[in-house]
Amino acid sequence: MPLTSIKFFKFKIFVVFFVSITFIFSISANVTTHRYTFDNGNANDSVGTRDGNPTSNTTYLEAPTYSNTDRVSGMQGFSMKLGANAGSKKSGFSINQNAFNHAEGAYSVWARADSAATSGHADYLVSVLPSATGLTTFLKGNSAKLMMNVAGSSVESNNINVGTTQSDWNHISVVWDENATISNGLATFYLNGVQLGTQTFNSGILNPSRISIGAFKHNNNSSQMDKQWKGAIDDLLFYNN
Repeated sequence: MPLTSIKFFKFKIFVVFFVSITFIFSISANVTTHRYTFDNGNANDSVGTRDGNPTSNTTYLEAPTYSNTDRVSGMQGFSMKLGANAGSKKSGFSINQNAFNHAEGAYSVWARADSAATSGHADYLVSVLPSATGLTTFLKGNSAKLMMNVAGSSVESNNINVGTTQSDWNHISVVWDENATISNGLATFYLNGVQLGTQTFNSGILNPSRISIGAFKHNNNSSQMDKQWKGAIDDLLFYNN
Protein backbone atom coordinates (compact mmCIF):
# COMPACT_ATOMS: atom_id res chain seq x y z
CA MET A 1 0.00 0.00 0.00
CA PRO A 2 1.54 3.37 -0.98
CA LEU A 3 2.64 5.46 1.94
CA THR A 4 0.99 8.46 0.34
CA SER A 5 -2.40 6.82 0.92
CA ILE A 6 -1.92 6.68 4.67
CA LYS A 7 -3.41 9.34 6.90
CA PHE A 8 -2.34 9.89 10.46
CA PHE A 9 -4.77 10.42 13.28
CA LYS A 10 -4.13 11.27 16.94
CA PHE A 11 -5.92 9.65 19.78
CA LYS A 12 -5.28 10.76 23.35
CA ILE A 13 -5.95 8.61 26.38
CA PHE A 14 -5.21 9.27 30.00
CA VAL A 15 -3.55 6.49 31.97
CA VAL A 16 -2.94 5.92 35.69
CA PHE A 17 -1.44 8.82 37.62
CA PHE A 18 -3.07 11.19 35.10
CA VAL A 19 -0.24 10.74 32.63
CA SER A 20 -1.28 11.79 29.11
CA ILE A 21 0.05 9.76 26.23
CA THR A 22 -0.64 10.59 22.59
CA PHE A 23 -0.71 7.79 20.09
CA ILE A 24 -0.25 8.61 16.42
CA PHE A 25 -1.26 5.69 14.24
CA SER A 26 -1.72 5.18 10.53
CA ILE A 27 -4.62 3.64 8.66
CA SER A 28 -5.34 3.41 5.00
CA ALA A 29 -8.45 5.50 4.84
CA ASN A 30 -9.85 8.19 2.64
CA VAL A 31 -13.44 7.84 3.78
CA THR A 32 -15.07 6.86 7.07
CA THR A 33 -17.98 4.75 5.83
CA HIS A 34 -19.46 3.41 9.08
CA ARG A 35 -19.14 4.47 12.70
CA TYR A 36 -20.57 2.95 15.88
CA THR A 37 -20.12 5.29 18.84
CA PHE A 38 -22.83 3.74 21.11
CA ASP A 39 -23.48 7.28 22.37
CA ASN A 40 -27.25 6.92 22.16
CA GLY A 41 -27.28 3.58 23.93
CA ASN A 42 -27.55 1.59 20.71
CA ALA A 43 -25.43 0.15 17.88
CA ASN A 44 -26.64 2.48 15.15
CA ASP A 45 -24.34 3.65 12.36
CA SER A 46 -23.78 7.39 12.80
CA VAL A 47 -22.09 7.85 9.40
CA GLY A 48 -23.58 5.28 7.01
CA THR A 49 -26.73 3.20 6.87
CA ARG A 50 -25.54 -0.16 8.26
CA ASP A 51 -27.01 -0.12 11.75
CA GLY A 52 -25.77 -2.89 14.01
CA ASN A 53 -28.16 -5.58 15.22
CA PRO A 54 -27.53 -6.13 18.97
CA THR A 55 -28.19 -9.47 20.58
CA SER A 56 -31.37 -9.72 22.65
CA ASN A 57 -32.28 -11.68 25.77
CA THR A 58 -32.96 -15.28 24.76
CA THR A 59 -31.89 -18.72 25.93
CA TYR A 60 -28.29 -18.40 24.77
CA LEU A 61 -28.00 -14.67 24.14
CA GLU A 62 -28.19 -11.51 26.22
CA ALA A 63 -28.42 -7.86 25.29
CA PRO A 64 -25.23 -5.79 25.63
CA THR A 65 -25.37 -2.92 28.07
CA TYR A 66 -24.14 0.66 27.74
CA SER A 67 -22.10 2.77 30.17
CA ASN A 68 -21.39 6.50 30.36
CA THR A 69 -18.70 5.96 33.01
CA ASP A 70 -16.72 2.97 31.67
CA ARG A 71 -15.27 4.65 28.58
CA VAL A 72 -12.04 6.10 27.23
CA SER A 73 -11.07 9.32 28.99
CA GLY A 74 -11.98 12.36 26.97
CA MET A 75 -14.71 10.62 25.00
CA GLN A 76 -18.33 11.60 25.43
CA GLY A 77 -21.40 9.40 25.47
CA PHE A 78 -21.41 5.66 26.06
CA SER A 79 -19.37 2.52 25.58
CA MET A 80 -20.86 -0.91 24.92
CA LYS A 81 -20.28 -3.57 27.59
CA LEU A 82 -20.05 -7.21 26.59
CA GLY A 83 -19.84 -10.66 28.12
CA ALA A 84 -21.62 -10.08 31.44
CA ASN A 85 -22.51 -13.78 31.59
CA ALA A 86 -19.88 -15.19 29.27
CA GLY A 87 -19.90 -18.96 29.19
CA SER A 88 -23.66 -19.21 29.44
CA LYS A 89 -24.72 -16.22 27.30
CA LYS A 90 -23.29 -14.44 24.27
CA SER A 91 -23.60 -10.71 23.63
CA GLY A 92 -22.59 -8.21 21.01
CA PHE A 93 -23.96 -7.13 17.65
CA SER A 94 -23.79 -8.06 13.99
CA ILE A 95 -23.36 -5.87 10.91
CA ASN A 96 -24.35 -6.42 7.31
CA GLN A 97 -21.39 -7.64 5.25
CA ASN A 98 -21.61 -4.55 3.03
CA ALA A 99 -19.98 -2.53 5.82
CA PHE A 100 -16.74 -4.26 4.84
CA ASN A 101 -14.87 -3.25 1.69
CA HIS A 102 -13.02 -6.45 0.84
CA ALA A 103 -10.66 -4.80 -1.64
CA GLU A 104 -9.03 -2.09 0.49
CA GLY A 105 -9.90 -0.46 3.81
CA ALA A 106 -9.51 -0.57 7.57
CA TYR A 107 -11.34 -0.88 10.86
CA SER A 108 -10.44 0.51 14.25
CA VAL A 109 -11.90 0.22 17.73
CA TRP A 110 -11.17 1.08 21.35
CA ALA A 111 -11.45 -2.03 23.52
CA ARG A 112 -10.96 -3.04 27.14
CA ALA A 113 -10.75 -6.66 28.31
CA ASP A 114 -11.77 -7.48 31.88
CA SER A 115 -9.20 -10.26 32.04
CA ALA A 116 -7.03 -12.52 29.94
CA ALA A 117 -8.75 -15.23 27.95
CA THR A 118 -9.14 -18.04 30.46
CA SER A 119 -10.17 -20.97 28.27
CA GLY A 120 -8.50 -22.69 25.38
CA HIS A 121 -10.75 -20.65 23.11
CA ALA A 122 -10.11 -17.12 21.92
CA ASP A 123 -12.16 -14.12 23.10
CA TYR A 124 -13.32 -12.59 19.82
CA LEU A 125 -13.56 -8.83 19.36
CA VAL A 126 -14.17 -8.28 15.62
CA SER A 127 -15.00 -11.32 13.48
CA VAL A 128 -15.26 -10.87 9.73
CA LEU A 129 -16.61 -14.28 8.78
CA PRO A 130 -16.18 -16.93 7.53
CA SER A 131 -12.82 -17.20 9.28
CA ALA A 132 -11.20 -19.12 6.40
CA THR A 133 -11.69 -16.11 4.14
CA GLY A 134 -12.15 -13.34 6.72
CA LEU A 135 -10.21 -11.03 8.99
CA THR A 136 -10.59 -11.15 12.79
CA THR A 137 -9.10 -9.72 15.99
CA PHE A 138 -9.26 -11.52 19.33
CA LEU A 139 -7.55 -12.35 22.61
CA LYS A 140 -5.55 -15.54 22.18
CA GLY A 141 -6.80 -18.47 24.27
CA ASN A 142 -5.28 -18.74 27.76
CA SER A 143 -3.45 -15.43 27.34
CA ALA A 144 -3.66 -11.64 27.25
CA LYS A 145 -2.20 -11.45 23.75
CA LEU A 146 -4.17 -9.75 21.00
CA MET A 147 -4.13 -11.43 17.60
CA MET A 148 -5.06 -10.50 14.06
CA ASN A 149 -6.01 -13.42 11.84
CA VAL A 150 -6.43 -13.09 8.11
CA ALA A 151 -7.61 -16.12 6.15
CA GLY A 152 -6.10 -18.51 8.71
CA SER A 153 -2.72 -16.83 9.35
CA SER A 154 -2.03 -14.67 12.42
CA VAL A 155 0.03 -11.85 13.91
CA GLU A 156 0.07 -11.50 17.71
CA SER A 157 0.96 -8.85 20.28
CA ASN A 158 2.75 -9.14 23.58
CA ASN A 159 0.49 -9.28 26.63
CA ILE A 160 -1.76 -6.22 26.83
CA ASN A 161 -3.10 -4.51 29.95
CA VAL A 162 -6.34 -6.15 31.07
CA GLY A 163 -8.69 -5.02 33.81
CA THR A 164 -11.29 -2.37 34.50
CA THR A 165 -9.27 0.86 34.78
CA GLN A 166 -8.56 3.63 32.28
CA SER A 167 -5.09 2.25 31.59
CA ASP A 168 -6.66 -0.98 30.32
CA TRP A 169 -8.21 0.58 27.21
CA ASN A 170 -6.37 -0.23 23.98
CA HIS A 171 -6.77 1.12 20.48
CA ILE A 172 -6.77 -1.59 17.81
CA SER A 173 -6.71 -1.07 14.06
CA VAL A 174 -6.38 -3.34 11.05
CA VAL A 175 -5.58 -2.15 7.52
CA TRP A 176 -5.82 -4.30 4.42
CA ASP A 177 -5.16 -4.06 0.71
CA GLU A 178 -6.14 -7.06 -1.41
CA ASN A 179 -3.96 -5.84 -4.28
CA ALA A 180 -0.81 -4.81 -2.45
CA THR A 181 1.24 -6.84 -4.94
CA ILE A 182 0.45 -8.67 -8.16
CA SER A 183 -0.38 -11.92 -6.38
CA ASN A 184 -0.82 -11.10 -2.68
CA GLY A 185 -2.87 -8.93 -0.40
CA LEU A 186 -1.45 -7.42 2.78
CA ALA A 187 -3.03 -6.86 6.20
CA THR A 188 -1.33 -4.68 8.84
CA PHE A 189 -2.05 -4.84 12.58
CA TYR A 190 -1.68 -1.80 14.90
CA LEU A 191 -1.98 -1.61 18.68
CA ASN A 192 -2.04 1.84 20.32
CA GLY A 193 -0.48 3.38 17.24
CA VAL A 194 2.38 0.88 16.98
CA GLN A 195 2.59 -1.45 14.00
CA LEU A 196 2.78 -5.01 15.33
CA GLY A 197 3.23 -6.79 12.05
CA THR A 198 1.88 -7.65 8.63
CA GLN A 199 0.39 -10.74 7.08
CA THR A 200 0.14 -11.54 3.38
CA PHE A 201 -2.85 -13.37 1.93
CA ASN A 202 -3.96 -14.52 -1.50
CA SER A 203 -5.54 -11.74 -3.54
CA GLY A 204 -9.30 -12.15 -3.85
CA ILE A 205 -9.67 -14.37 -0.79
CA LEU A 206 -11.49 -11.88 1.47
CA ASN A 207 -15.14 -12.74 0.99
CA PRO A 208 -17.11 -11.89 4.14
CA SER A 209 -20.64 -13.13 4.70
CA ARG A 210 -21.20 -11.27 7.99
CA ILE A 211 -19.45 -9.30 10.71
CA SER A 212 -19.82 -10.20 14.40
CA ILE A 213 -18.73 -7.79 17.13
CA GLY A 214 -18.04 -9.15 20.60
CA ALA A 215 -18.31 -12.86 19.88
CA PHE A 216 -17.26 -15.31 17.20
CA LYS A 217 -20.90 -16.03 16.32
CA HIS A 218 -24.18 -14.78 17.76
CA ASN A 219 -26.23 -17.84 16.82
CA ASN A 220 -28.96 -18.54 19.38
CA ASN A 221 -27.54 -21.92 20.36
CA SER A 222 -24.78 -23.32 22.53
CA SER A 223 -22.10 -23.43 19.81
CA GLN A 224 -19.10 -21.09 20.17
CA MET A 225 -20.28 -20.16 23.66
CA ASP A 226 -16.76 -19.58 25.03
CA LYS A 227 -15.62 -17.34 22.18
CA GLN A 228 -16.89 -14.13 23.79
CA TRP A 229 -15.17 -10.77 24.42
CA LYS A 230 -15.50 -9.86 28.09
CA GLY A 231 -15.19 -6.13 28.72
CA ALA A 232 -16.16 -3.00 26.81
CA ILE A 233 -15.72 -1.41 23.39
CA ASP A 234 -16.05 2.13 22.07
CA ASP A 235 -15.97 3.99 18.75
CA LEU A 236 -15.82 1.25 16.14
CA LEU A 237 -15.08 2.63 12.67
CA PHE A 238 -14.84 1.17 9.18
CA TYR A 239 -12.91 2.93 6.45
CA ASN A 240 -13.14 2.52 2.70
CA ASN A 241 -10.34 2.68 0.14
